[in-house]
Parts: sequence; structure tokens; C-alpha cells
Amino acid sequence: MKAKRVVILIHGYNVSNPEGTVGYLRKPFESLGYKVVMLNYGYWPFTWQVTRVNPKVAQRLADLVFDLIMKGYTVDVAAHSNGCTITNLASNAYQIPINTFVAINPALRRKTHPCLSAKLVQVWHNGGDLPVVLGKWLRWLTPWAKKSRPWGEMGMDGYKGTVTDPRVACFDAGESFKIKAEGHSAVFKKPIRGFFLSRMAGYCFSEQTEIEKTDGAEMRMVGR
Repeated sequence: MKAKRVVILIHGYNVSNPEGTVGYLRKPFESLGYKVVMLNYGYWPFTWQVTRVNPKVAQRLADLVFDLIMKGYTVDVAAHSNGCTITNLASNAYQIPINTFVAINPALRRKTHPCLSAKLVQVWHNGGDLPVVLGKWLRWLTPWAKKSRPWGEMGMDGYKGTVTDPRVACFDAGESFKIKAEGHSAVFKKPIRGFFLSRMAGYCFSEQTEIEKTDGAEMRMVGR
């Protein structure tokens, strides 16, 4: 019997239209045979709303994951920014057993393992991600919120922790590929989103931990 695979897409903070960010992953995953589910938690203009509601959304995510597993699915999660924070909270509180977690410009501290209950984690980052650095400063100014809003600079620097089990594969979208993505939501922008999002889905499907040679930065000089 063919394995049933599903991916849950989770958008970031201050997003009114998730289809304009993580929603662009729908077609790449569907082309690989995935069922796609969007976890939409709404638009929050104020950071205090994140502090109050993130744990509730983490519980919703956990309920969804366990429900899909009961229905026979292997579950992957692809999240952007604060969506990665929510996944991290759900992993810590509920040990959600997901296969691969695709963490896109995570709003997490760089030494925090994104999802200890995942089999594999992809961290997509780039040096132009300034919003996560601002989020880091906000965390220091509001230390009482660090449990529900553990924002940090992982979206810029990648994962720098010492825990590597589950495996963590870091992909620098600003340096390691023949096409560059610089910025917090750059991988969702035209004309480069097709390049990056198809690879996120493909690397997830194949549980890949290294960049394909034909995708690498050494290819940038071709034709020059």
C-alpha cells in the first residue's frame, strides 16, 4: 500500500494572507503526492497577542498531528517565522511525532533545537533576515514572554546548537545556492520562489540533508 503523507503549513506572525507565503508550498508538495493542510491562526498586529495565543495554537497543532497519524498519515510540517516557534512549543509540550520539519527563517534562538520530536529538521536561513534579529531584542526587553515567544536569530544564522539528534540540516538560501534569497520572506517572492520551494518539498520528501550539486553556489559563475 502506498504511504499516505501529509504536510501541515504554518504561517508567520503578522500575516493576513498565508496563501501569499507558506501557501506557495501547496503545489510543490501536492506534486509529490502529499495531502496539504493549512493551519491558519489569524493576523495578530501586536506582539502581546503572540505571547498569549502561541501556546493555544501549539495545542491545536498537536491535536491536528495526532489526528492525522490516527488516520494513517506520515506527518511533515513546513513553517515560517513564528510558525516555527509554534512548532517548537508543540514539540516541547506534546512531543508531536512528525517526520520532517521544514523550518523557514525560524523565529527561534539559534541554539534552540527547532523540533526535538521530529525525525529530521531542515533549517532554511539567510544573512539578510533582519526581522528575526529585531525579534531577539524584543525577547530581551520582555523576558516574561520567553516561554511562549522564544524569538531569536536562527532565521539569519541557522541552527548553532550542539544537539544534533534528531538530525538538523541547515540550508543557507543566501549563500549556498546558485540563486540567492536575502530577507525574512525572500523565498516566497517572484521569481525565485519556484526554485526554493520545490527544493524544500523535494528535500523533505527524500529526507535530504545535503544540497544537490547542481543547486550549489559554485554554479553561479556559469555563463559569465
